[in-house]
Amino acid sequence: MNQYSEKAILYLSKHFRKKITLEEIAKVAGVSPFHFHRKFVEENNCTPQNYLENIRMQHASHLIKIFPNWSLIDVAFESGYSSPGIFSRAFKKYYGITPSQHKLNSDLEPENIKLEKTKPIQIQYLTKKNIVVKKVSLIEKRLNQGYQKIINSTSSNQILFGVFMDVPFHVPLEKCRYFIGLETSLSEKDNTVLTIPAGYYTTMIIQGNFDHLKEKLVAKNNQIINKGYVIDSLIGYEKINANKKIPFDYRKTKREILMKIKRA
Repeated sequence: MNQYSEKAILYLSKHFRKKITLEEIAKVAGVSPFHFHRKFVEENNCTPQNYLENIRMQHASHLIKIFPNWSLIDVAFESGYSSPGIFSRAFKKYYGITPSQHKLNSDLEPENIKLEKTKPIQIQYLTKKNIVVKKVSLIEKRLNQGYQKIINSTSSNQILFGVFMDVPFHVPLEKCRYFIGLETSLSEKDNTVLTIPAGYYTTMIIQGNFDHLKEKLVAKNNQIINKGYVIDSLIGYEKINANKKIPFDYRKTKREILMKIKRA
């Protein structure tokens, strides 16, 4: 992915709730609007505005499935739309069904998942962390290469962070916005920085592929709800302890998934 697209996608991912112009994104990418638009379409097979719409629609889809009791107006505003009417028309045009119909098609309840209803949730308060990031593909070979490149660039073992801007079982892996990086002293205003916000988090340890991640997340989400909490952010974070002496293998590596929560 060229640097123009990478900077633009990160910017859109951080600011998709507000009105964004082509000139604004091109300025972030550091090129003229005409040049940026042409390069972005060549690489992503869609315009920047189309890409922004994709982000908003995928965000809305997941909100509807995770928070079925939310009102349409809450989903609309949280997804970057100025009114429920505009949102509903955009949603039906994009998915071919209404938001209400979409709610009935939830696939977040796979069968044969055993819920640990009595197990207490471990909650901890985490301070804000700024992460200097780079977008990588969730296709396993490219994912391993991306992490290995960061590991090789450091002088010692480091804690690495992954940021899921999309949910890998709602969005095809090759289309997911996933960023990896290291903690930084740079400000969150920097165009290469994503912020893990301060707040209360619960965690789980995961090892395996994305099918295993889906099962664990669904079970964990039900456990969170049963204890009187809800997930407070649809952005997912994972923490990985890197070992320079061992070639990186994402599937075999134990990752700590961080989920921001709040009282229901």
